[in-house]
Amino acid sequence: IDNSSEIGGRFQNTQNTQNELLISKVAAILRIDVKRLKNLYIYGSRLYGTSHADSDFDLIAVADVSKEHQNIVTEEFNIQVYNEVRYLSDLANNNFPAIEMLSVPDWAIIKKELTPAIIINPLRVSQAGIKSALENLAEAKASANKVGLHYIVKKRIFHAYRKLLFTEQLIQ
Repeated sequence: IDNSSEIGGRFQNTQNTQNELLISKVAAILRIDVKRLKNLYIYGSRLYGTSHADSDFDLIAVADVSKEHQNIVTEEFNIQVYNEVRYLSDLANNNFPAIEMLSVPDWAIIKKELTPAIIINPLRVSQAGIKSALENLAEAKASANKVGLHYIVKKRIFHAYRKLLFTEQLIQ
């Protein structure tokens, strides 16, 4: 008996339930109704395969909120929150990390209601990618001489390199 479609259906139901729970948790942290949470993406170490047992969940949320951008940190989550206007502007200007959300794998997309058509401008992407990579390298340099921050230095260099590779892929 082939029950692969039944198993696939159960997996999808489990995944949907987990996503709904995550959406509810994030909405509660943001103190908004779930309907105001437009897009939600897994980001950071869990997306890039560099997480460890103590890693938090890095998320990018697009929500119907007044503040353009804020970073909310809890014991479990690090949430970069963008309002719709800022998110759409960042996409139109090919800015990071908004532009990266266009290419995350399906499993990292928890909710996606906003799906604007975006034109990739090679010059803008190049400028944004280099700027973002340089910010990571500056953070690495600032941490390099501090005791116990070797992991942060490696992490920042990794992200700088990753952003430059992503930039190259977008402009080809």
